[in-house]
Amino acid sequence: MTYDFLPNPDQVRADFIKEHVKGEVGTKYMWEVLRDDAREISFDDAVKKLRNMEGQIYFISEAEGNPSFNNCALEEYEEDKKGFAAFTDSEWLSEMLDYEWYNKGNMWEDGFDLGSNDILPDDVYAFDKSLSWFLVFTHEWDGDEPETRYCLAYNI
Repeated sequence: MTYDFLPNPDQVRADFIKEHVKGEVGTKYMWEVLRDDAREISFDDAVKKLRNMEGQIYFISEAEGNPSFNNCALEEYEEDKKGFAAFTDSEWLSEMLDYEWYNKGNMWEDGFDLGSNDILPDDVYAFDKSLSWFLVFTHEWDGDEPETRYCLAYNI
């Protein structure tokens, strides 16, 4: 499987925000205003946990107006939409996240270029249909561990 877009991206995003976002979305990235019990997790651990999940995995981008939303090259994605919601299996998404992070060039030497040559958006929110857990893969790197992507997890 690769991925398929969900027909109701606004509703999926609204459900995620209602369940997991504690602050106002719009002037900040969603990951900056997540629930207080979301915890930091290393990129490698987040990818491993995602890879072990079963069933359909939903993933969404940031909302319209956020720079990270514009950098998405998923096939058949219409750029004039307000972000997207899609589903896939854990294998495809974990492989894509891993590939794009480690194979897009050395951004610490070459300079950080948000969205350059990416299929996925810069910030990816992955969760199950019931919203019982989530993993967030941000475009930021962990300040404590340079060259490590800043990620968050809840209930996983």
